[in-house]
Amino acid sequence: MKKIKSLNVYVYFKKGNTFFFYFFLSIDKNYYFLFYNKYFNGIMVNGDNMIGFLRGRVESISIDSIVLDVNGVGYNILVANPGKFSLYQDTIVYTYLKLAENDISLYGFLFKEEKELFLKLISVKGIGPKSALTMLSKADYNNLIEAIEVGNLNYLKKLPGVGPKAAGQIILDLKGQLRVDKTVVVKENPVFKEAREALKTFGFKVAEIDNALAKITDDNIEVNDLIIKALQLLNRK
Repeated sequence: MKKIKSLNVYVYFKKGNTFFFYFFLSIDKNYYFLFYNKYFNGIMVNGDNMIGFLRGRVESISIDSIVLDVNGVGYNILVANPGKFSLYQDTIVYTYLKLAENDISLYGFLFKEEKELFLKLISVKGIGPKSALTMLSKADYNNLIEAIEVGNLNYLKKLPGVGPKAAGQIILDLKGQLRVDKTVVVKENPVFKEAREALKTFGFKVAEIDNALAKITDDNIEVNDLIIKALQLLNRK
């Protein structure tokens, strides 16, 4: 019996042709049974639906990952752009758990839309989680979607780890399935982010604020003017 501990998830491998996996999560000194999987002849199911998101405090930020404290448990999460996370802030991280015989890795995303694009990318033959995360770290979210939708092979093959063959496969598999999401721009633009926080103090729901800001197309607008325009839209209801 071999035991590996990673991310506070305990995995037990039984020798022979059949492997049994037991996953436990340690929270507040208690162990909770999360997942059971039977593994035959090298076939294994990935755990993208096992942990949908984690809510906690960002305890540290490194070059390619963050540590998120969830009720006293520190999760090391690989992320595309660590600089987008704020240290010591309570944050929701949307996650994908990669399970393989020699690899247990947790990937995280600040926005659900980024995770959805990541899942689309890894559905393409030859594109694994690490390659997909690198693509998201080097390419702007909307520019990447636009390149796929218009079939911009040159843009894609310039990304690290993506050659002409992989770029062509991405376009072949995903073209027509993606759309540019204005709300992601809203969440990432510093002026829009500042306006978003200010509008929260008026008691509006986050979804309402994002929808209003997404309708404002002037990316060079001053924050005060942006708040006024957004309030006009929000008060029309």
